[in-house]
Amino acid sequence: MNGEGKEIRIECEGAAVLPLDSLAELQGDIKKMTRANHKKLTRAIIEDGFSAPIFIWRSPTETANYIIDGHQRLSILRELREKQWGIPDIPVAFVDADTMQDAKKKLLTVASQFADFNVVKLDNFLIESGLDAIEVDSMVRLTRVDVIVKPGQRIWGSPDDRVEGPDGIVEKVGYGLGSFWPNIKNEEHEAFRYFIELPEEESATNAHRKKGNLINAGFFSRSPVFEMDKIIKTYMRPGNYFLDSCVGWATFSALAKYYGYSGTGIDIWDTALECSRRQIENMVSHEGSKVDIVEMDAMATQFEDGAFDFCYCNAPFFDEETYSGADNDIASSDPVIFESHFKKLLREIYRVTKTGALTVVVINDRRNKGMLVPMHSQVIEWGGTVGFGLHDMAIQETRTQMKRMRKNDYKVRRTTKSHEYVIVFKKPGGEIEDGTEENAG
Repeated sequence: MNGEGKEIRIECEGAAVLPLDSLAELQGDIKKMTRANHKKLTRAIIEDGFSAPIFIWRSPTETANYIIDGHQRLSILRELREKQWGIPDIPVAFVDADTMQDAKKKLLTVASQFADFNVVKLDNFLIESGLDAIEVDSMVRLTRVDVIVKPGQRIWGSPDDRVEGPDGIVEKVGYGLGSFWPNIKNEEHEAFRYFIELPEEESATNAHRKKGNLINAGFFSRSPVFEMDKIIKTYMRPGNYFLDSCVGWATFSALAKYYGYSGTGIDIWDTALECSRRQIENMVSHEGSKVDIVEMDAMATQFEDGAFDFCYCNAPFFDEETYSGADNDIASSDPVIFESHFKKLLREIYRVTKTGALTVVVINDRRNKGMLVPMHSQVIEWGGTVGFGLHDMAIQETRTQMKRMRKNDYKVRRTTKSHEYVIVFKKPGGEIEDGTEENAG
C-alpha cells in the first residue's frame, strides 16, 4: 500500500498541533492489536482521515509530550510514513495530571478499544507505576483474564478469584477453582512463545470442498492453552505419567512437558504426528520431562494394562474437521459408527489407565437438522458403559465461531454455542492424597 505522493487528511481540530516525532510513548506494549483490527484501523485512517485529536500529557518537569490516548493510531501513522505517506502535524488535546503516576492512571481509563491487554506486561506496568490493580480495576475493567500474573501475585478474574485465603488454592492452580473457564487468548500464556505455527494443509481445503463444508475449509486451530493449563494444574499431580490419546497438535502434551510431566502422545494421522514431534522438540521443560509421540491406533493401543496415571483426550469430532481419512480413524459422519468408535476409544483408555486415574475428555455439542444434540451427555453415558464414573465437569468458553455463526443463529432464534465441555472420568478405586472426604463439596 505505497502512499508516495499521498497525504493523510486531518479531519479534526485540537488545542494545538504537534509533529509526529514529538509525541512520546507512555503505555509501551501493554496492549496489542489483532491483525484484523490493525487492517480495519489502517483502512479507516487512509479512507476517512485522522478524525480525532490525540490526548497527551505534557510533563511539567521535562519537555516530553506523553501520549495518553491514541497509541494505536499513531503507530499506524508511523507505519504509513515508512510507506511514503505524508503525515501532517497531529491535532492534540491536553490532559491535566500532576504526576507521571496520575497520567498513567488516566491512560488506563481511556485505553483503546482496538487492542487487548497483555496481562504480564500490564502487571509490570502497574508495579512500575506504583498503581494497585484492584484500585484501578474499580475504575475500569482491565481484563477478564483469570490467572495469577507475576511479579506481584496479582490475580485477574472474578472478585472471588482475587481472594487467595489461607487454603492457597489460587496460588497453586492460578484461578479460583470455579467450573466456568473464561476464554483467554493463547498469546497471553507464558509458554506461548514455545508453540510452533500449525501447518497450512491445502488438502484440508480440498477435502472439505468435496464434502461441501466451506466454513471449516483450509485452516487448523489450536486448543485453548489456558484450558490445558487449568486441566494440568487442577487434575494432575507431580509424578503423573500421562497418555495424550489423539494427540493432534500436542497442545496438551507440550504444556504438560513445560510443567515437568512425562508421557506419551498417540495418533494415526501423519500430519499431526509430524507437527506434534516438532512441537514437543520446541517446548522447553523446567523439570527434565520426556514426552514421546508415537503412531498408534487410539482404539487398539499396544500399552500394558494400567500403564498411565492420567489421560487427556480431545478426539476427532464426527467429520467436522480434517483428520487422517484412514479406515481406523475415529471420525465419521455416521452417528452410529462414531458412537461405536468412541466407545472403543473410551474402553481402551479405561484399560490402560491405573485404578483411581482421571481421564479428561473434551467434547462439543452438535446440531442435527437444526436440533441440538447434547453430545456431552452421550459421552458421559458412554463412559459409564465402559466402567468410568463421572468425577467432575467444567465449561470452557470458546469464541472461535461467535462472529461467524451468530447472524444465522439470531435468525433461527437460538444462541451461538461458545463453550465446550471438559468431562472428567475416574476409574473407580484409589484414594485422595490428603484423605479428604471425596463427597465433601
